[in-house]
Parts: sequence; structure tokens; C-alpha cells
Amino acid sequence: MTAPAPTLAQFRSIYRSLMRAGRGFHAYHYRTYAQRRVRDAFRQAHPAQGEAAAAPEVLTARYQECQNTLGLIQRQALINRLYSTEPIVIEK
Repeated sequence: MTAPAPTLAQFRSIYRSLMRAGRGFHAYHYRTYAQRRVRDAFRQAHPAQGEAAAAPEVLTARYQECQNTLGLIQRQALINRLYSTEPIVIEK
């Protein structure tokens, strides 16, 4: 018996978590890149209007990939905060 596919609410929740984790970078360029990359990945994965909904296996794989990415962003943000530099002009 397979686990049920993630719901839309779960995808919204992990999207918000990914965006929040992206804001954890101290460096401006890393922060904006992480947020832009998450936003673009979700737009690309969203089925176009008129397309059939994705299969449960595909949704589960996408959700698992999002969880892995969330862990990666959280670890990188922690490292970025540990070795932070002076804020650049854009941030002042």
C-alpha cells in the first residue's frame, strides 16, 4: 500500500518553508538567488492550465525533492551565517 499523495496545503506549506529558509541567508546575493530559484522551480513544476493533474507518484517525488531542498537550504544558510561578511551597499 502506497502513501497518499501530498495535498495542495502541504505543497503550500513547504513552499512557505522554502521561502522562509531562503531569507535565512545573511548575504544578499545568496538570499535573493535562493528565493528566486524556489519561486521559479514551483512555477515550472505547476501544470499548465488545461493539463491533467500529475500522478500521485510524481507528486510524492516532487514533494520529497522539496523536502531535500529545504534541508539543503537550511544547512547552507547556517554556514552562510557562521561565515558572514560586511553588508553590501544594496543592503544598507
